[in-house]
Amino acid sequence: DVKIKNKKGYINYVAFASINSLNQLVLTEKYRNKVMVFDIKTGKFLYEFGQTGFDEGQFAGHISGVCIGPDDTIWVADSDGGQILVFSKEGKFITSFCTPGIDEGELVGPKAVAYDKKNKRIGVADERNYRVQIWKTEDLGF
Repeated sequence: DVKIKNKKGYINYVAFASINSLNQLVLTEKYRNKVMVFDIKTGKFLYEFGQTGFDEGQFAGHISGVCIGPDDTIWVADSDGGQILVFSKEGKFITSFCTPGIDEGELVGPKAVAYDKKNKRIGVADERNYRVQIWKTEDLGF
């Protein structure tokens, strides 16, 4: 049995989890706004990233959903910020898309994010707009 532990700190509240092609468990920690990565075979904590703020690559508020996209990119739903942020598999910020709002292409409280590898699409549960929105990854530059 493998037990996942974070020896560098603690896991306060896991919002969502996903596994990449490198056999790494990727977790979003809601209240610290951190994305944490563990080796799924050993349970060893590898690294974490994420910072609260309003600059590029920062989470405006609580984060929730996470999925693994093309090339093991990490896609994170920033619930309070109304956006999706995309990071490299190493945790380096690549881009973000969407802004808060009620129109098509805008989000209010994105909760979950999922990657459809077969059709190359990203789906987002837009919780406070009571809808799901779907984008082709090629339209987002992937």
